Amino acid sequence: MLSDSSCRSIALFFHLSCLNDEVTKTSSLKMAKLLEKAESDFSDEFEKSEDFVRISHQLWKKNSQVEESLTSQSEVCVVDKSFPWKQWKSFRKKSSSEELLIVIWSQILGFSVEEIARGMDETQGTIRYRLSRGLCCLGECSGA
Repeated sequence: MLSDSSCRSIALFFHLSCLNDEVTKTSSLKMAKLLEKAESDFSDEFEKSEDFVRISHQLWKKNSQVEESLTSQSEVCVVDKSFPWKQWKSFRKKSSSEELLIVIWSQILGFSVEEIARGMDETQGTIRYRLSRGLCCLGECSGA
């Protein structure tokens, strides 16, 4: 069974990457089921993180073209009320999809560059480059 923090991380990932309540609910449930199936195969936390990145990326690609649809009283709202939604939506529009996802995995969910690289089957250098570009774009959108 997945921990509360794992379930929260799943919901947070889809909430911030898709900005669509229905996609957040359905994708979070799918991902939780997939991770629970694979959980018995994990030999350590590193593999679990790598699979989180891989599975979330696959599910995100299936839903990446949906329109934003967030309700103010969203049942799946997993973000603090003071979250800077205006800047986040601007960042989401201006950044590449890979930069967006890497910023979420790295800066919000706390995965290492190595975990992200293995989960995406990319080099660490590629992940660092995209993270750097994503953080610059986020800074521009935040007015920093």
